[in-house]
Amino acid sequence: MRWVVVVLLVLAGCGADETARPPEGSTTVAPPSEAGPGLLEVPDPLPDGPPGTVVEERVVATIDAGGAVDVHQVLYLSTDRFGAPTAVSGLVLVPVEAPEPPGGRAVVAWGHGTVGLTDCDAPSGHPDAGASLLDVGMGPILAAGHVVAASDYPGLGTPGVHPYLDGVGEGRAVLDSIRAARTLGAAGPAAAVVGFSQGSQASIFAGAEQPAYAPEVDLRGIVPIGVPSRFGLAFGAADMPVVQGYLGSVLAGILAARPDLDRSAILTEEGAAAQDAFAAEADLPGGACTPPDLDPDRHLGADPMTVPAWRAALAENDPGQRPVAAPVLVVQSEGDEQALAFLADQVCRDLEAGGTDVRMWRYDDEGHAATVTVSAADRATWVLDRLAGRPVTDAVAFTGERPEVLPTCPTG
Repeated sequence: MRWVVVVLLVLAGCGADETARPPEGSTTVAPPSEAGPGLLEVPDPLPDGPPGTVVEERVVATIDAGGAVDVHQVLYLSTDRFGAPTAVSGLVLVPVEAPEPPGGRAVVAWGHGTVGLTDCDAPSGHPDAGASLLDVGMGPILAAGHVVAASDYPGLGTPGVHPYLDGVGEGRAVLDSIRAARTLGAAGPAAAVVGFSQGSQASIFAGAEQPAYAPEVDLRGIVPIGVPSRFGLAFGAADMPVVQGYLGSVLAGILAARPDLDRSAILTEEGAAAQDAFAAEADLPGGACTPPDLDPDRHLGADPMTVPAWRAALAENDPGQRPVAAPVLVVQSEGDEQALAFLADQVCRDLEAGGTDVRMWRYDDEGHAATVTVSAADRATWVLDRLAGRPVTDAVAFTGERPEVLPTCPTG
């Protein structure tokens, strides 16, 4: 049983989305660098404005997606889980040649997978950030005349450590990227969210947060791909080297997201000092570009899952516990070596039990990142149908590999 815990929870860790990682390079909240456009400077104090307000933007590239598309690097306002304003960086891709679709240009938000915890990992600061969105299936969306938003999530491209796997913060950042995109070329009210791995968690949380947090966003569909969950269970195998890099990231992320938790309940003094040192380097040029070290014997005083407040905080980040008003299409592969299929099945069942309209496409033997590629064209068709207001269906006229189409979630 222990190996199952290890495998299923290394899936969202530091190396989990290695194939989706942007090119190596060190960027900070600073002027452009030779490695890419760099990151937009975050003003201190932040300006006033509602969530989604664009603080700064610039066009950093023009790419071809069946017509010219301007790539805007943006800095916009969002809100953390406690309601405090925060700045988030990202990209907004705006077609400049494709005609506006009936009903106006909608927004499709992309949620990226795990890339790291600090500024040097921010996708929007890398040179091919806009073009890489074509590789994950956004090309047909742009060719149809819609706008694509891609949040970095809080702390990636902005001061501080990224609150890794903080579902509420990620979900709100995604929703606010949609709001920001509306000021840069999206005239229609409709929107959809597609996310991979960590981004699948973000997409589901965006759907859960939307009714109360962003009721004006007309969310037509959510597509999580390669869905991870049950993040806290890996602490039970903390002595295993394969798990330790992941746990260091989880600890750093939850410490960034939840300063209200008593870290002395789980960290030794040496462990707290190690996390503080990592946080101090997070925004330094060339610093903290690797996950924080974790030595369980020296750094952990207790398994967080044995401390009620910490166990509850970790469990809150498991996707699917709250209903989603928009229809959800879970895209998963039996061959996913990182986000194991039975995890996605459970998230699907949790959503279904809460009243969410959910269905699943199950591929056979594709790996974690390959599931993004194999589903790209047909997934885009499903999303475009939702944006056009067509009735929700389980399947499309598949042009790529046909998955098993499940109108209800697999049983346990």
